[in-house]
Amino acid sequence: MGRKKEERKRICLSTVKERGWTDSLIKKYLPEPMLATNPVYHSSAKMKLWYEDVVIELESTIPEFAEAQAKKAERQLKREQKIQELSENINVRNPALDYTKAREMSRHFVLHVGDTNTGKTYESLQALKNAESGIYLAPLRLLAMEIQDKMLEDGVLCSMVTGEEENIVDGANLMSCTVEKLNINNTYEVGVIDECQMIADRNRGGAWTRAILGLVAERIYLCMSPDAKDICIKLIELCGDTYEVIEHKRDTELRFVGVIGEGGIRKNDAVILFSRKNVLWYAEKLKNKKGLKPSVIYGALPYRARKEQVRKYINGETDIVVSTDAIGMGMNLPIKRVVFVETMKYNGLTTDLLEPNMVKQIAGRAGRRGMFDVGEVATFKQDHVIENGLTAAHGSIKKAYLPFPEELLNFSTEKLSRTMANWREFKYPDMFHQQDVEFIVEKSKYLERTYKGLPVDIVFRLSMIMFDESNPILFGAWKHHVHCLMNGYESNMPSPNEWDDLYQLELIHKKIGLFYSFHKTMGLEFDYDELMKQKEKTVNLINKLLLEEYNKKNQKKKVKRDKYFDDFHYFF
Repeated sequence: MGRKKEERKRICLSTVKERGWTDSLIKKYLPEPMLATNPVYHSSAKMKLWYEDVVIELESTIPEFAEAQAKKAERQLKREQKIQELSENINVRNPALDYTKAREMSRHFVLHVGDTNTGKTYESLQALKNAESGIYLAPLRLLAMEIQDKMLEDGVLCSMVTGEEENIVDGANLMSCTVEKLNINNTYEVGVIDECQMIADRNRGGAWTRAILGLVAERIYLCMSPDAKDICIKLIELCGDTYEVIEHKRDTELRFVGVIGEGGIRKNDAVILFSRKNVLWYAEKLKNKKGLKPSVIYGALPYRARKEQVRKYINGETDIVVSTDAIGMGMNLPIKRVVFVETMKYNGLTTDLLEPNMVKQIAGRAGRRGMFDVGEVATFKQDHVIENGLTAAHGSIKKAYLPFPEELLNFSTEKLSRTMANWREFKYPDMFHQQDVEFIVEKSKYLERTYKGLPVDIVFRLSMIMFDESNPILFGAWKHHVHCLMNGYESNMPSPNEWDDLYQLELIHKKIGLFYSFHKTMGLEFDYDELMKQKEKTVNLINKLLLEEYNKKNQKKKVKRDKYFDDFHYFF
C-alpha cells in the first residue's frame, strides 16, 4: 500500500494579510481562492483559502510585495512608537495606581469564599445593612433589584441604579447597583462586591477589577467562588490594602444521584437547560405529559416577571422550576434536586461541555439550608460531565481583565476605535488581560464613519451604552436613537401595544431598557413615569402569557427546539 499523499496546507485571508499582502496585490497576483465553511463561527459566509506554498512562491517573485512589506514595517514601527508614548500616560506596571482616590484611603477587605448556597453573600449584606453608607455591586440588574427589594422589606432604606432603570429612595444612604454603574468618586463606609469570579469574564470582567481597585470604601466585602480567591488577593496586594479570608462550607451535603430516565422528574426539582426556547418547550412538555406545574426562569425574563415565577414556586402554586443557568446566581429557592437535561452550552461561538465551576454554581442551588438535609444532582445522560464537575478540584483564576482606561482619551489625538486598538497592545503584567472591547469598537467605527467629525468624548459615551449588540434589532434601535439625536428628533418610546408573542414582548422590554440607558447617558429629557408604565405593562403581558399555559397556540408555532436539543426528544 502506498504512503498517503501529504495534504497541502491552506491559509485564510487574514493570514495572507498578516504576511503583508494588500487588497490590490491579492486581486492582482493571487489565484481565485478556494471557498470553505468556517469551522469555528456559525456563519453562512465562506472562508477564502489559498495554498500556503503558492502564496510563499509568489512573494519571492513580485517586486511590489517587497515594497509593500517595507511600507508595512515602517507603519508598524510608527504605531509601536505611538503605543509606547500613549501607554506612558497611565500606570501600566501597576494599574492600581490609576485609582488615586482609593489609594489615599486605608481599605480593609473581607473575602467570603465558598460555593453556591453557603451564606457568603448573606453575611456581607448584614454588614451593609448596619453601615452609615454603603453600596452593593451586583453581577446582574436582576440581583440589584432583588437586593433593593430585600433591604426595603427589612426596613432599610436603599436606592437602586442599573443601566436600564433607577429607583432613588429619599433618605437612603445605601445603594444597590450593577457593578458597571459604580462611581469611583463616591465614598462609602461599606462596599459589597458580589460574584467576584466574574473577574475572569472577557466581556465584563474589567468591571470587577475596576471595583476592587477603585471602590472608595473603608471596609469591602468580596463574595466569590474558591477559584477567584488567589487573583483577588493579588489585586488587593497591588493596592497595598489589608485583607482577611473567611471560608464558607455547605451545611447540606451535595450528592450526585445518577441518571434519571423518563418519568423521573418530580416535585421540588429544578430542571436545567441552556436556551430560552428549550426551557419553554420543556416546561410545556412536563406540564402536558407529567401534570407538573412549572415556573420558568431564563436570562431574558424581566426581573418582575421572574419574581412572579419565583413567588409561585415558593407559595406552592407551581411544582418545579425549569431554568437556564440564570438560576446559578443569587437565587435561593426550596429546591431538593437539580436535574441537568443538557450538559453543553453555546458560548456565542461554539457549543462546549460545561466547565466544572459552572456545574458547581448551578448544582449548588440544590438543598436549601434549613429545608433539606441533602441536595441532590442528577442528569439525563450518562456522560459524566456533571458527576466529574461536582468532584473536580477548584482551579485558580490566573488573570483578571482590565477595563479600557477612559483617561487615555485625554492624551490620544486619534479616533476612539484606533485608541482602543492601540490600548489592546499595551504590555501589562502577566496577571492581567485587556477586556474584550469588540462591540465598543464596532459601535465607535459606525459613529466615526456615519457622523464624521463627531467629538471623541461623544463617540465614547454613545459607544459605551450597553445592550445585546449581537441582536440586530437592538443594534438597529441604538442606531435609530443616534440618528434622532444627531438630527434633533425625539425618538419614540417603545410600547408593547397588543403583542401576544413572548419573544417580541421580551424584546420590547429590552428596547425600553435601551431607550432609558440612551437618554440617561446622553442627558436627554424623557417621561420616566411613562417609561415605567410601559415597562410594567410589558411585564404584565409576559406574566399573562406564562400564566395562560405558555400560550400553546403561539408556542407550537414559534417555540422550536434548538438543534442541540435533539438528543433529548426521546424522553417524551
